[in-house]
Amino acid sequence: MPRVVDHRARRAEIVSAVLDLIAREGAEAVTVRKAAAAAGVSVGALAHYFADKDELLTAAFTEVVARSAFRLRELPPYPDTAELLFQALLASLPLNDARHTEARVWLAFLDRALAREDSTALLRAVYDEWRKAIAEIITKGQKEGRFRADLDPLATAGSLIAHVDGLTLQAVFDPAAFDHDTLRRLVHAQVRSLLAD
Repeated sequence: MPRVVDHRARRAEIVSAVLDLIAREGAEAVTVRKAAAAAGVSVGALAHYFADKDELLTAAFTEVVARSAFRLRELPPYPDTAELLFQALLASLPLNDARHTEARVWLAFLDRALAREDSTALLRAVYDEWRKAIAEIITKGQKEGRFRADLDPLATAGSLIAHVDGLTLQAVFDPAAFDHDTLRRLVHAQVRSLLAD
């Protein structure tokens, strides 16, 4: 009797193995052969899901984006908009091992986006959606009188996301200087700077 394979689960296992491989060795070290070995499948089996290294790396990045978006969507309805914004920004920072891995994948994909138009377009779309989500929180806070009325929500969202990107970079390369408490404190200071008097 032929073995039944759950293709969605198998694909997810391969992507998870690629995430771990990128975290350990970097994106340049990823090969189809290494990805197959890390996932415990043959190269031929992997080829049923991913044609080449580019597809593997794009799938890993897409998974990181999906995880971050899920964390943002699943935030509880904080009654204080400033706390909601704080938590929304923290949702993308490397505050545990899994998110540290995600951050390394994110940074690897940024490098790829410099040389590949398809990666640039994907990254641009991700940032656009992220800015809109953060801008919605800022707009809500302005309507409630929590955030300053003079803020441009979209521009402020872009600035906050740039801050989070910079903190992510620092946390990956210098985790001792940018530990979890430091990251939280720095994000909290950014949110406080937006508060209405």
